[in-house]
Amino acid sequence: MEEASVRGICDALVRRDVVKALSFFADDATLTWGPFEFEGRERIKTWIAELEEMFPELIFREKSLKAQRDGATQEFVIEAFIPDGRKALLPGTAIYEFRDGKIKLLRIAISHGYLIRV
Repeated sequence: MEEASVRGICDALVRRDVVKALSFFADDATLTWGPFEFEGRERIKTWIAELEEMFPELIFREKSLKAQRDGATQEFVIEAFIPDGRKALLPGTAIYEFRDGKIKLLRIAISHGYLIRV
């Protein structure tokens, strides 16, 4: 269940399906992106909109996914094209906590990335 939810939200973000992405979160979920915190679905919706603005096109490359009871840890690389035409490679880690089959807490930490001219 957790693995399907993790992959489902990544797929929804890539496809820009905001409704589907939000469906994986509990109403009172919290998402952290580095130092920023988004509490509740409406604030998470704001994060999704900002992610789309920063990265008009993105791809998730999963490196590993370890599901455990009521949680999962995922290592990934985001490949994104930024508005000036360069490609960004952003390695990161996401830690998920689930409650009743929904994401209660999602902590995303992005490492130093790279910009590539294409």
